[in-house]
Amino acid sequence: MAKLNKTETPVENKYWSLITSDPDVFNDMIKEYGVKNTKAEELFTLDFEHLEEDGPVHGLIVITEFTEEPLEEGYDVVDPDEENIIFTSQVVTNACGTLAIVGVLLNADIEEKGQILHSFEEFTNGFSPINRGLCLGGSDEIRRIHNAYAPAHQIADNLLSASNQGVSSGKENQDVTDDYEIVYHYVTYIYKNGFLWKMDGLDNRPKKICKCDKGDWLEMARPHVEKRMFDSSNASIIAIKHDPYPKLVAENEILKSNIKKMDKVVNNATPVKKTTVKKHIQQFEKEADGSVESYSTLKTIWSELEHFTDDITEKAIHELDRIREHQTQLESRVKFDKESRKESCENVCRQKFDYFPFLEAIVKKAYKRNLIEDDEKPKSHKKQKTAKNTTKSKAK
Repeated sequence: MAKLNKTETPVENKYWSLITSDPDVFNDMIKEYGVKNTKAEELFTLDFEHLEEDGPVHGLIVITEFTEEPLEEGYDVVDPDEENIIFTSQVVTNACGTLAIVGVLLNADIEEKGQILHSFEEFTNGFSPINRGLCLGGSDEIRRIHNAYAPAHQIADNLLSASNQGVSSGKENQDVTDDYEIVYHYVTYIYKNGFLWKMDGLDNRPKKICKCDKGDWLEMARPHVEKRMFDSSNASIIAIKHDPYPKLVAENEILKSNIKKMDKVVNNATPVKKTTVKKHIQQFEKEADGSVESYSTLKTIWSELEHFTDDITEKAIHELDRIREHQTQLESRVKFDKESRKESCENVCRQKFDYFPFLEAIVKKAYKRNLIEDDEKPKSHKKQKTAKNTTKSKAK
């Protein structure tokens, strides 16, 4: 993937591009940061009831059209409950997308956040939101990841603008993109320290909304998310949540392996030796643990097979059929998720790939073969002169 990144020019080294509010982009950013078992998922409903079935939701990112908002009363008052909130003010233009996802990840209860975010969190520990924002803006690694998703037309505008007047200010850069697309802003809602928090990079500190707990914070956040979306003609929500895919893949493989061994024990023409069954059980206990959803059921079946009698075998066969049905459903889900991830990866590859060398070569070849013309270059009068000379010869 790294080979597909657009090559940064001296201009881009000092510039943060606008990026699309695409969950595929956010998922790739999470991967680039090195964060494990975490994903971005776009939501198409405000019904959050089943959102945490596969694991905790770390935060909600609400994306709306940017509008100027008045400062709220008490915006500069320090809240003692915000002491452990890692909040970063936006001091760099166009960085709000990265700011939003980094804000969620830094405050989330995630075991592996990756070296990039771990280093940033350690270095900025104790910093003010403004100083932390300056550090984020100056991070080459975070900026490189961010700029890899910049639309091609924006890169061209950046280079053209810089070549004409040097590296422009954030406001000027924003004006360049206004002709192409609507400008969006990202606001994050998270749960931490027993409260629901709103994090907007344009504020100078996080805002405590209300008291809640891990079980109801999404319901408490819903009216605030709904109001923010209602005030915008074009809005979307991206949830940053636990990714169950690695665990599902591992569980599916364990189920397939054990079902195959169990079938051999149950369907064998001659009774299988108890030593062989014990070896299977030892292997099962070595590969699986209590975190596997079907662990207890598999353990029960193996226990029944170990004490082999006709009655217990019937019970084991019934349980085996149930676990086989579960494995079939699980494999279908894993297959679907795998295809979705493949499409997501292809989408991101297209966005990150540098098409400029290819397009430049095509244009040069077409111009060389007279398939296209340079409008700024005066047309040749050679053909007109040849036609006049032919007319004169005929007259003579």
